[in-house]
Amino acid sequence: MILGRVVGEVWAARRDARERIRALGYDFDVRRPVAQLGAAERTGIAIARALHHWEQARVLVVDEPTASLPSNEVSILFEAISRVRAKGLGVIYISHHLDEVFSIADRVTVLRDGHVVGTYATADLDEDRLVSLMCGDVVLSPRVAHDDAVAREPVLEVRELCGTVVEGVDFTAYSGEVLGLAGLTGSGREQILRLLFGALPRTGEVLVDGKPAPARPAAAVASGMALVPADRTGSGSIVDLTVRENFVLGDLKRHSGVAAHLSKAEERAEVRDWIKELDVRPPRPEAVFDSLSGGNQQKVVLAKWLRMKPRVILLDEPTQGVDVQAKATIHALARKAAAAGAAVVIASSDDPELCDTCDRVLVMRDGHFVGELSRADLNPERINAIQLGGAAVSGAHA
Repeated sequence: MILGRVVGEVWAARRDARERIRALGYDFDVRRPVAQLGAAERTGIAIARALHHWEQARVLVVDEPTASLPSNEVSILFEAISRVRAKGLGVIYISHHLDEVFSIADRVTVLRDGHVVGTYATADLDEDRLVSLMCGDVVLSPRVAHDDAVAREPVLEVRELCGTVVEGVDFTAYSGEVLGLAGLTGSGREQILRLLFGALPRTGEVLVDGKPAPARPAAAVASGMALVPADRTGSGSIVDLTVRENFVLGDLKRHSGVAAHLSKAEERAEVRDWIKELDVRPPRPEAVFDSLSGGNQQKVVLAKWLRMKPRVILLDEPTQGVDVQAKATIHALARKAAAAGAAVVIASSDDPELCDTCDRVLVMRDGHFVGELSRADLNPERINAIQLGGAAVSGAHA
C-alpha cells in the first residue's frame, strides 16, 4: 500500500512538472537528468521552478538568462518570458545584450558605477544612446584595420586536429591576426580551443612558431600559448584568492627572491599598473576575486596571460556575461595583442562580436570547418546561414 502511494506521488510529480514545462512552451522528457539537457531547457526548468506557485508570484527576476545560451536558442527563452507576461506577471530582465533589451523590454533602467542613471522608455532610445548612458564619456575603441597586402607569418598551425566532436580540422592563424571561430553548440566550436591547449584529449599536430605544442596545458604554456576559458570562475581562476594572487599565478618566479620568497610589494606594484590600464573595479590588488563583477573578473583573467606575452592567445567566449564597457576593453586588448605580433583566436557564440573584432571567421558544423569569411564579407546573417546549413564558403582550411 505504501509502495502504491509512493508510485502515485512520483507519477503526480512528473505530470505536474510536464505541465509546468509545457506552459512555458518547452517540450522535453522531464525524467531526463538535467545534465543531459540543453542550455535553453535548463533555463526553462529554472523559470518553472521560480514560478512554482503562479497564484503567489507577482514578479519574475531573470538575471543574465542568455549568458550561456547559443543565439539560436534565445528565441525559445523569449517565448517563455512572453507566456509569463501573458499571465500577468511583471518581469525584471537583467542583461548586457543590448539587442535583447530592445527586443523584449518596455522600459530600461540604466546603472553605471553602482548608481541609477535613469529609467527610459525603450521606444525613446537607440543603441548609441543606450551605450552612452551605460558608459558615460568613454570612447569605445574601434577595430584597427590591417593591411591585407602585408605578408604575415604563420604563428599557430593546426593539422588533422581531432577530439570527441572535432574531426580532422586544419587551419592557420597568423601574426597580427584576430581569427574567429563560429558554430552552434555541439558543432565542436566549444571544444576546439581546449583541444589546442591540451585541456581535452586530442590527436593531430599543433605547432607554435613551427615547433610542436604537446597536448598538455603546461607544455602549451611553455610553447607560447594562453587560454582564457569560457568558465572563468570554474577553470580560469581561484575565486577565493585575491586579484593579485590570481594575476600572478601564471608566473610566480617573476617576483621571487632569495629561497623563492615571493615579494608581495613587487606583485602589488605590477598589478596596480594592470588594474589602472584595464580599469578594474574596485582598483584594489587585495580585493577577493569572487567579489568582482563578471566583466572585472574577465579583465583579471585576461591580464594574467597578457603579462606573459604569449604568441597565441585563445579566447573562449571572452565577453560572456560582461557589460558593454568591459566588452569593449576586452576587444581592444585582443586587438592590441594582435598588433604586437600575437595570433589571437576567439571562439564565440556571439556572431556580432566576431564581426566586430575579427579579421577572419571560420564557421564550424558537425565537427568540421564548413566556411570562411574574410573581414569584407563578415556579417551575422552570413555566419548564421552557414551555421544552420547554408552553402559552404571556400577556403575554410586556409
